[in-house]
Amino acid sequence: MLDLKDIKPLFLEENFIEVSMAALENPISHKIYKAQVLSDNTGGMSFLKEHLNQKLFDKSTFKTAIVGLYPYYDSKDKTDNETGLKISLYAKNRDYHLVLSEKLNHIISKLKTIHPHAQFISAVDSKPVLKKDLAFKAGLGWVGKNTCLLNKEHGSLFFIAEILTDLKPPKTQSKIKSDHCGTCRKCIEACPTGALTPRKLEVDKCISFRNIESKDYSADVLTKNPIHSWFFGCDICQTVCPWNEKAHGKKSMEELNDFKGLPKGAHKELEEIITLSNNKLMEKYKDSPLSRAR
Repeated sequence: MLDLKDIKPLFLEENFIEVSMAALENPISHKIYKAQVLSDNTGGMSFLKEHLNQKLFDKSTFKTAIVGLYPYYDSKDKTDNETGLKISLYAKNRDYHLVLSEKLNHIISKLKTIHPHAQFISAVDSKPVLKKDLAFKAGLGWVGKNTCLLNKEHGSLFFIAEILTDLKPPKTQSKIKSDHCGTCRKCIEACPTGALTPRKLEVDKCISFRNIESKDYSADVLTKNPIHSWFFGCDICQTVCPWNEKAHGKKSMEELNDFKGLPKGAHKELEEIITLSNNKLMEKYKDSPLSRAR
């Protein structure tokens, strides 16, 4: 059986900020996920429907998820990404899939010395699990009105990563966190495209969907759903959140939200991106989340 006392130091050594565990059974949010998929609120992302039944997860092999939170923004760290374009905070560094997979593999190698006969696999957006559901069940936060996982100490500017194992979860389960959004509607009111209602995202209107996942860049579509100078992703519904102000400082969040146009040098980079071949772009950004936009 797993013991958090053995596991937590391993995650802290890899600079995770929180870790807990949840049983891989009875996803709380599967009905919500199913309703969204069946209502075609998917932006044409067919894999969401294909993964519908898989999200219930086969518990015959794996029984527990060890869930860790890894930060991608530090208000004390003013270093910026190499691009001058307005991009989401999480995309300013090396691709998180690569970074977190390496860190989880380091942790797994140490877990195997404690549990040599157990199975462990890492899951960084690579397995059909509802990661926010697992983090919620693990007591790491609650799902806010902006549909992100919120944590009272750390806000929401972090990744969720999991290690799945065939070991049973501890008998004492983590206490599920209460909702602390209250009457606040800052995220909903700040979204420039009206994509949010409380805990529901209208995918087609979301700026992050428009400039990352969507392949339709016709003038008509962009007029209906403008991307408001965001080149890749969008942080608005997170950076206006009071819980991120508390975690990272109000001034820091105000600086992130103070954007009136393309920064100096961004036009030159845009010109390069437009003129480079796809192969050269993929080579330049191969280890960056920006490569997802292709």
